Amino acid sequence: MIFWTENDILKEKAALKKSAILYAAVAAGYLIVSVTLLLTSKGREYFWFMVGDIALSVAFAWGSFWFFTNPFAERKSLIALYGKMTVSEEYVETGVLTDISEITKDGLLMRTLTLDCEGSVRTVNALLRQNDFEKGATYSFNVRAGVVVSGDKK
Repeated sequence: MIFWTENDILKEKAALKKSAILYAAVAAGYLIVSVTLLLTSKGREYFWFMVGDIALSVAFAWGSFWFFTNPFAERKSLIALYGKMTVSEEYVETGVLTDISEITKDGLLMRTLTLDCEGSVRTVNALLRQNDFEKGATYSFNVRAGVVVSGDKK
């Protein structure tokens, strides 16, 4: 089971760039519509243009808040984690999987895997999308920066 390759960081950077370009396009569209509403409003009809502009501004503000706290922040955290994994040394942890729990580490949802390794207890993290672990089974995990890169069930 391979969970991570060094190409994953390039894929995430490309996805982050696409997200930023999409946000910039939406922001430009918002500005164009907002300025158009302002310039086309005249006299007594100004009230309805103002209401439309306020509604559009609120929707854009909430959309921006969501974008920068969810998908953008998650991608940035994932790129930072992949960067740590790229420069760290890989080591092997072998043991019986005794516990699986979910945590949030550095803004990413992860699984904490507790291994019983010949009398000592070790914990390693796995990204949440890695889901095929069985308690009581013996695993050999390749780990970088405390995160499972690949593993085999024995």
